[in-house]
Amino acid sequence: MERASFMPIRFRCPHCQRKLKARSDKAAQRMNCPNCGQPLTVPAGDAVEQLPAAGPADQGAEPDPFAELIVYDDEIIYETEERASGPAAFSTTIARRQLVGVSRQLIYAHAILLAILTLGGLVAGYLIGRTDRHPSATFGPPVPQRVLISGRLQWIGTTGALADRGAVVIALPHDLEPPEKLPGEGLGPDKPVPLQGDARVRAIEDWGGDYTRTNEAGEFELFLLPGRYHVLSVSHQSERSWNVEPDREDLAAIGKFFTAPHEIMGPHRYDWTIAEFAEGGQFEHVFNLGRLE
Repeated sequence: MERASFMPIRFRCPHCQRKLKARSDKAAQRMNCPNCGQPLTVPAGDAVEQLPAAGPADQGAEPDPFAELIVYDDEIIYETEERASGPAAFSTTIARRQLVGVSRQLIYAHAILLAILTLGGLVAGYLIGRTDRHPSATFGPPVPQRVLISGRLQWIGTTGALADRGAVVIALPHDLEPPEKLPGEGLGPDKPVPLQGDARVRAIEDWGGDYTRTNEAGEFELFLLPGRYHVLSVSHQSERSWNVEPDREDLAAIGKFFTAPHEIMGPHRYDWTIAEFAEGGQFEHVFNLGRLE
């Protein structure tokens, strides 16, 4: 069975005067101009100029599904009576291959899809940003945080308990096996307070401990992970009796962390003890003249 052959109808839009082409089976139908959008009627009969029907070589070709109403310019040729050859035919073939018909529904679908993808990207970026600002929202076990440990050191003088200002407090994790010893020189209460970023203080913090000095009221603060610690407190206001030396076991234990531990204590009274710290913990010690410290 032979396919129906539709002769193209060429005419101008009565509104915008743009050249249009429609299949002959659309004659007398109401349509909209693809250029200006105004309604028009495809002319029929002798009122239009009709191009010749497709030749024998085109008898088996499928009808163009996008040729119901097409805007075309003078330099674009859809059909000609003569078969061009040579460079002209080659350029015409290229021009035809560059013409791609797309339905309005497909364009709308692509626009909707692009909008959905854009909105999805914005939502994903917002959620990722919220997660970055709130580390607690991430998955996995919570990371332990250091807590504030407050304390106070006093010494007993002739007038009673006094604030031990300028005293040294060093906290070291109980189960710590230090990779190396730190120099003890310069960490005692008689020495200036170490500058911010001091290598020894930074190393103590990296071990999980802390180093601090008491203020004028004998108060101090430590920032530690909850757990068990060795605490070395060295008084600044009171000294040992002239015939009292540091305990040998204490020197050996402190010597695991510092070279020349006696340089930290000097002639001052000290306390080397073990303490358990939790959130909101406190530490206090009184250097008593009646004790052999």
